[in-house]
Amino acid sequence: MKNLFGHPRTRLVALATLVLVLPLGARALLGWSNPLGYLSDLALGSLLVLLLLRRPWWLALPVLLAWAALWVASAELVSAVGRLPNSADLGYLFDPQFMENSTGGGLAHPWLPAVLGAGLLAWLISAWRSRAQPLAALPRVALAVPLMLFGLHWASQHLAPSDADQWRQYNLSHQLLSAGVGNLQRQAQGWLGQTQAVTPLPSVGLTQSDLSGQKLLAAPGQARNLLVITLEGIPGAYVQANREALDSRFDEALMPKLSRWAERGMNTPDYVLHTHQTIRGLYAMLCGDYDKLANGTPKGVELLTQNQRNQACLPAQLRQAGFTTHYLQGAGLRFMAKDRIMPHIGFDSVHGLEWFSNANYLEFPWGKDDRAFFEGALDYIGQLGKQDQPWMLTLLTVGTHQPYSAPEQYLQRYDTPKQAAVAYLDDAIGAFLDSLERQGVLKDTLVVVTSDESHGIDGVRLASSWGFNLTLAPEQAELPRVKRGTYGHIDLAASLLDYFALPIPDALGGRSLYRDYDSGREMIAYTNGMLRYHNGQGVF
Repeated sequence: MKNLFGHPRTRLVALATLVLVLPLGARALLGWSNPLGYLSDLALGSLLVLLLLRRPWWLALPVLLAWAALWVASAELVSAVGRLPNSADLGYLFDPQFMENSTGGGLAHPWLPAVLGAGLLAWLISAWRSRAQPLAALPRVALAVPLMLFGLHWASQHLAPSDADQWRQYNLSHQLLSAGVGNLQRQAQGWLGQTQAVTPLPSVGLTQSDLSGQKLLAAPGQARNLLVITLEGIPGAYVQANREALDSRFDEALMPKLSRWAERGMNTPDYVLHTHQTIRGLYAMLCGDYDKLANGTPKGVELLTQNQRNQACLPAQLRQAGFTTHYLQGAGLRFMAKDRIMPHIGFDSVHGLEWFSNANYLEFPWGKDDRAFFEGALDYIGQLGKQDQPWMLTLLTVGTHQPYSAPEQYLQRYDTPKQAAVAYLDDAIGAFLDSLERQGVLKDTLVVVTSDESHGIDGVRLASSWGFNLTLAPEQAELPRVKRGTYGHIDLAASLLDYFALPIPDALGGRSLYRDYDSGREMIAYTNGMLRYHNGQGVF
């Protein structure tokens, strides 16, 4: 055995097995099979063999550890929220609250780090024992192999672009390299004074409000109060009315109670979530603006240095109109700076986990489980009902954030913890809306149910950008069950101000959900590392 591991060629076999064979097998086991993905794994693996084969073990080991960590991070984030990690996520690796709460002490694919670890150990033993024996250089023609494979991948992407999930088309290391090269190319074009052929953001249709549509309601909305319920990570496909309206092939009824409530309200099936991350989704829906359609510091954080644009956000506008404005979430407020952002955009009262006095029904690292959260929210609404002023309350659940905790009886009924957590949320939101109806809150309150982002659905095209908007209004009979047209979070702030017949600041973009439009409209989203633009005239 010692002679076997000490042979220089064994080092080549161990390294090739680690960076070529194991990734291909892992891709198949994870269900990410795609010719481009296998090509990406082969290209990167062959490059690592060339770069590291004759390097000292102490120099190659950190590179291989980083490579393996990226593989594990890919599998975990795709499983949790349906997207690949990006450079902006690196900061969260050093946030103890995020790491502790998100992992919950376990991994979705514990076998992957075990397999990669075994492969690393086998390579390390062979590299150590053969360290004194030189290994012949590979033939120069071997240098052409990764170049050819990367070239084939690049050519296939440019000649026949695919909108398949990024993790199916790329190894994460390759994807990060590709994104970095693209950023350098754009910076170089800027230095040379060149611009890209397509620059959709300056378009008036994307950045300005549009109230040209025909009003659905003959008079200002009858509701006195506003309740916005934001469900963590829920795609639009989970609502049956949306699946039917868009002829979706996704047929899992994970949220039947919310779907039954949707039968009584106005649904907007073609509803776009523009980005990933909660703070970006909240900013878009509350401030009527696209967050950055790229990675980087969220606009909500940058807004803290401004004292004008924040006054155009929905809470600030409603506060000026005489509403008391409130924000309540089931987790601590420090993460993503919501403790500073929410007061800055106009919320009078901002509360997180510290507000709740009721006990949890299960242990959940982020804070309140969804059943306990909505029971606490009922108490909060009861307190608001005792005041004379109209109120706005925005709720944010956290139970469908990884690590997807759910009671044991739910875990036994469903295939994955994510499905169990979604089902638990469905029961909780169903009971909450039932209680609001029994208490008479729905008679004088406009209720909007939506989500901050989409955790995606494996194999469902564009699911990472597919959201939903359910309106429950006192004058429901005057509203359609299915609202036709394309809308998104960019429209929510202007829509709600339009419902209450309040002035809409020039800084807000979007159309009103409470109007009908004869023409298409532009829409844009940046999810899964892909910028998607539709011009409203059939060009995607």
